[in-house]
Amino acid sequence: MLISLSTLLSRAKRRKQPVIAPVVRDIEVAEAVLQAAEAERQSILFVLADDPAGVIPLSFLFSYVRQRAAHLETEISLQLRVPMQESAVKQALALGADSLSLEIHAEDAKITTVRFTAWAAAEAGRERAGMIGNLPDVTTLTKTEAFVRQTGVAALTVPVLMRHGQRSSVSPVFLRDLAAAVRIPVLASDLEAAPRWIKPALKAGVAGFYLDVSLDEAFTAGVRTALRNRSLHRPGTYLTTGVLAVRESVKQYIRLSK
Repeated sequence: MLISLSTLLSRAKRRKQPVIAPVVRDIEVAEAVLQAAEAERQSILFVLADDPAGVIPLSFLFSYVRQRAAHLETEISLQLRVPMQESAVKQALALGADSLSLEIHAEDAKITTVRFTAWAAAEAGRERAGMIGNLPDVTTLTKTEAFVRQTGVAALTVPVLMRHGQRSSVSPVFLRDLAAAVRIPVLASDLEAAPRWIKPALKAGVAGFYLDVSLDEAFTAGVRTALRNRSLHRPGTYLTTGVLAVRESVKQYIRLSK
């Protein structure tokens, strides 16, 4: 079933369950995520993003996932990840997304990021949609708190393993201070890179985490395995192998978070 971002976040907090947010760019991976969520009975923040190298329009992918999710018992909230462009934000809201997040890169000026996020959050609010702020780096708690206050986002995405441009371990004290400073749900953008830190991060106050690169890697690995079998000739067989690989990967991450 489809639910709003606010409902997903509040229910996750009440049930003491993490928010799992897979980033999906094609139908095969979308189907794998839906199957995994249904099998594990896990609520999902389903993030749809455009793939410049893909052949399926984002609008078609969004319609497909929305129709599939509407007939499932599992709770699904649909989010669109869009570039920092006014036209992209307006198009995403026109499709009927439950929430938005911005594709922000290091070259984006910080002041531009704050202003644009604030504008996008206001636009989303007018369409009764939520907005998740995205910070590529957390320099200080004071600046992070100011970002949340100035933009009015409903939740925040930050890297929790990144310190001074290098990977490190999770700091429970830092995460507790971060959650206390921003007072909104904090989602980790990089925990998939270090699964052993998922539970410590969740215990320290992180509300959930995104899955992105790991899904593409699982799908590609599954297809490569199938390609080694020279007796297989139907393309659907290769795709099915990739779907099964992604489904198992998502299920493993869900189990790691429990």
